[in-house]
Amino acid sequence: MWPDDEVEVYIASALVRPVGSAQGEWVSIANYESKPVPVAGWKLSDRAGNSVMLDGAIPAGGTRVLRGPGLRPIKLPDTGGVLTMLDAEGNRIDQAD
Repeated sequence: MWPDDEVEVYIASALVRPVGSAQGEWVSIANYESKPVPVAGWKLSDRAGNSVMLDGAIPAGGTRVLRGPGLRPIKLPDTGGVLTMLDAEGNRIDQAD
């Protein structure tokens, strides 16, 4: 069983290549737990191995949106790709493709 079956935190949605500029890209992470989930040390990675470290906590029932500088150096390819969220121990929490 993957840890992503045990933790109710998901890559909820992403906006890839909005009209005008890649600067408007974003990724939303949602917490469906009934308590805040600390994400310090977690990372979000793309297929090429680029990653962004997360910090703080996502409130119960809340979301965190990464955009602009907060999403770099992750690349969201126009033709699709894979985003993976790993906890501080390297366990996969979620994957979206």
